[in-house]
Amino acid sequence: MAGESITIAAAMPSYQDTESIDTTLYAYKLYNFSKWYVVDSGAHVVAELNPGDTYTPTSSVSIVPYYVEGSIYVNVAPGSLSNASYTATYSGGSGNSNSTFTVPKGTALSITFTFNESSNRSYTITASDGNNKSGSPSSATQTVSYTANSNLSIAASSEEGGTCFVRGTLVTLADGTKKKVEELLTSDLIRIFNHNTGQFEEGTIAAIVNHGYSYFNVMTLTFSDGTVLRFVEDHGLFDLDLNQYVSFTFDTCMDYVGHHFVKNDNLTNSILSVELVSVEKDIEYVESYSVFSSIHLNHVINDMLAISTGLTGFYNFYEYNSDLTYNLDSMNQDIEEYGLYTYSDWEEYISYEIFTAFNFENVKANVEKGVTTKEEIIRFILWFYELVETGSMWTN
Repeated sequence: MAGESITIAAAMPSYQDTESIDTTLYAYKLYNFSKWYVVDSGAHVVAELNPGDTYTPTSSVSIVPYYVEGSIYVNVAPGSLSNASYTATYSGGSGNSNSTFTVPKGTALSITFTFNESSNRSYTITASDGNNKSGSPSSATQTVSYTANSNLSIAASSEEGGTCFVRGTLVTLADGTKKKVEELLTSDLIRIFNHNTGQFEEGTIAAIVNHGYSYFNVMTLTFSDGTVLRFVEDHGLFDLDLNQYVSFTFDTCMDYVGHHFVKNDNLTNSILSVELVSVEKDIEYVESYSVFSSIHLNHVINDMLAISTGLTGFYNFYEYNSDLTYNLDSMNQDIEEYGLYTYSDWEEYISYEIFTAFNFENVKANVEKGVTTKEEIIRFILWFYELVETGSMWTN
């Protein structure tokens, strides 16, 4: 009222404007409160006031907020994410792949990607202004610098590396001849080891997987007789000192130097023992493959008895005798205690052919012992079907 002193109100909140910008490029423009204007009946500004000021009007006036143009903000939104996540940090804050956040246009982001799986790691930063960025990291984490000048969508993925070996590895066929893994057919008969009979025998192929080219953890194993094997990510050999299959990973591979492993004498089709004398580790851009024989799952590559140990729980079902046969007393005791799976336990997830080919029956002991879980096996099944659908796996 005229003649009465009034105390000016506190600051008004900022507001977001989407009317004056291209929202395909930006999220919004921010307007920030600056001061209060005292406006007379003729729309003239007669005073500028700050919050908390005292003002005594001499006539009828309006007191209105005045805003100044602030920053343009952009969205940083999660795109397609598969076995990967990211955290973005910037001056004054951070965001992550769980939700969309906004930053002022021109903000320098430091984006750290975390990849849960070991192969085909990739990220793509898609910008509305076309300034996209992508990469295929070789490690499980990768930090990328990026300046956000428009709306962003951030995608990342990685795939299960599986248990595999490099292109060019020789697979022994049932008749003793050898074939490069990349030339192998699901109709080929291959040499396998039967732990029921203790003999190298003829076996069929359940599946062949081409993991494609990517940056992989590669281990080069050299044995006492000059044999060389190149494993990718995770693969297994039969350790004669421990009397079981052991898994070679980047973390464990050096532990087995000096151990003795099963080699197939191609002339007599018998068991030989060779010592692992060295392991070299590197990250390489290679093509890799996996091979699963029906029921036994093992195979002979570069004359070494090997198995896909990435399928945790699908090997070392029971104790072995010195001749590599299952110890029947231990086997029967485990079966009596834990039982065997029947197809009805898995028919919701797999066909009977897969149940048989991958020896699901005997996996139950390892589940009950805590070596693996049913959830982990279901995860493998989903991975299996994904590979089939994408044409990366061939099955019999």
